[in-house]
Amino acid sequence: TKQGSSKMMQAGGPPGSHQPGYPAPPQPPAAMVAQPIPANDPSLFQAQKPLLPFALYDAVLDIPYPGASSSAAPVEVIYPPATTSEGGGIVDTLPAEVLNAEFGEDGRKQGVAKIARFAFPEYEDGANAKEVAQRQQFLAQSLKTPDGKFSGAGLNRHDAYLEEVFAPTASTNNQASGSLSANVVPTMFVGGNNNNNNNSAPDKPSNSLPSYHVFCYKLDNGTVVHGHVRRYLPFHANAVGRRDVGRRGVRALVILTRNAGGGNRLYSGLLKTLDILTLKDEAAESGQEKSEATTAFMHSVFREHVNVCRTVAAAKAASTDGSSNKQVLAKPRFITVPLVELGRGHGLFGSVDTVKFAIPPSFLNCRESTSLVAGLSRNDMMPMLRCLGVVKTMRLLSALMSERRVVFTSNNVSKLSAVSYGAVAMMGQGLLSQPPLFIP
Repeated sequence: TKQGSSKMMQAGGPPGSHQPGYPAPPQPPAAMVAQPIPANDPSLFQAQKPLLPFALYDAVLDIPYPGASSSAAPVEVIYPPATTSEGGGIVDTLPAEVLNAEFGEDGRKQGVAKIARFAFPEYEDGANAKEVAQRQQFLAQSLKTPDGKFSGAGLNRHDAYLEEVFAPTASTNNQASGSLSANVVPTMFVGGNNNNNNNSAPDKPSNSLPSYHVFCYKLDNGTVVHGHVRRYLPFHANAVGRRDVGRRGVRALVILTRNAGGGNRLYSGLLKTLDILTLKDEAAESGQEKSEATTAFMHSVFREHVNVCRTVAAAKAASTDGSSNKQVLAKPRFITVPLVELGRGHGLFGSVDTVKFAIPPSFLNCRESTSLVAGLSRNDMMPMLRCLGVVKTMRLLSALMSERRVVFTSNNVSKLSAVSYGAVAMMGQGLLSQPPLFIP
């Protein structure tokens, strides 16, 4: 045994030596150096501050149709009032720098053009570019006035009369045969032909007024906002006070907010009031600018929302248990704006000239950490169920649970947005995240 061991040591060499053709032995671990244990950070054990509720709105836009003629009024933008003295620490508002960088003070930034594409989804840039080129060629061959201007009215196919964009009433429809009467079907101002919804014949055309739909949009800084749109037909510039005279382009009122859901009725009521105020000021021919009346109304609504949030926060701070907090949120809250129609200086009519809007509790309470999923889950699902039915709704749920790509198509933008948000609300009932790509 001694001779064998000596021969093996001669062949392999002394221990720790590396022979060619053999892997190197592993290095011994480095000596551990004792590190001082850092003191516990007190901020790690402190409860996070509750998230403030979002402001009622972040911006209000009054935009014309993207392909409107040159006679259309410019874009109008309404921002919330300054929050340094009101609303600061009560509601969460977007910084003014972000809004100005997106839309500008006068609405001339590129963000307004993007919002217009969502407000009028039937608009096509390629088709409109051909129309503009053809019209420029036509104007080059037309006669000019002595001052060098063209003698035409400056209209295009996107300008329409009142009866062309408003759907006929139910009494004028041929309900017995289940179809619209040929004499009362309005022509389409954007497509040149009828675009009735094939799902149900008595439905309104997709572009008939008034219309309401919701879309989702991401700002340049990554903030996701939801736009509530209402289209309306303004008065003609040369026929103030007569809605049935003259062709003009359709406009859209858009309220941008970060509240993901639960306030469709509230925003629909605000848009309807803005529509009425806009038409009233144009018809009255008063010295007050249209933007001043609408701005004063939206600022009043913003302040009332801040006051209600402050009241709810004080009531929750005074309560001691969770049941009291639920009772505070269960109490219905309203935004009350007096003298909307007559304006200031008519205090005698304050008791009758009042507008009230019911506020959802989620707009007053502190936001959850999963505010986006919880907000989308508060949208209405009944429009989706009425449109798709039970069988198709279950197929839709299976596709969403399987993370399949789902594309909705419809010639009615209001129905399309309602079904899209209803599908995401159905996912949110189980606290499931929304689809990775959600473009309503």
